[in-house]
Amino acid sequence: MLCYSNGGVLTALCLLCLHDAHASVTVYAVWYPNGYNSPPQVAQNGATIGGWFYLRLRVQPQSGYIISASVTQSTLAEQTDVHPVTPTSPTFQSTQPNPAYGDPTDNVVVLQSQQNLADRHNGQYRLDVTVQYTVSTGNPPPNDRQTFTEVASFTFNVLNLLLVDSRAEPYFVWKPDEMTGVAFSAQLQHAQAGTCTVKDIPQ
Repeated sequence: MLCYSNGGVLTALCLLCLHDAHASVTVYAVWYPNGYNSPPQVAQNGATIGGWFYLRLRVQPQSGYIISASVTQSTLAEQTDVHPVTPTSPTFQSTQPNPAYGDPTDNVVVLQSQQNLADRHNGQYRLDVTVQYTVSTGNPPPNDRQTFTEVASFTFNVLNLLLVDSRAEPYFVWKPDEMTGVAFSAQLQHAQAGTCTVKDIPQ
């Protein structure tokens, strides 16, 4: 396995035949920082996101023409070990390529997580996926189609709350206009005994 970073997007190449890479799997996220009806943004490997988001896989062969691709295994796990969170296995389904997200429109399969993944704790997460794809090689039968397996990973940070404690009265300010799409939930710890008030500031 040879992995390299291309503009922050982690790309995984599987060396399948005499160092000839047949396809690349690019993983990225599409997130909606101001709610699902707002314009989405593309988040690359290592980005910080919050609110509604989906994970996408772009499978593009470097030789031959792609026929199909699917995720055979996936694991989404928190890396910070702050919360006792059980890793999940997001499911992916084929979707239309979107040039606005950097997808080519030809000879590519794009897979997107079927569920919104916003209900995460703040912290760092890593997605590991195994993708199986079939390409048309242009060779005569029985070698006209070949199936390969690629493994790729994607790391991102979740930040759904902005906590501020800088005023005379100790309190925390939640700014839903900056991080939206999730229910308010926080565990507050204060180094000094006393009173702490949580306020939702009207917009």
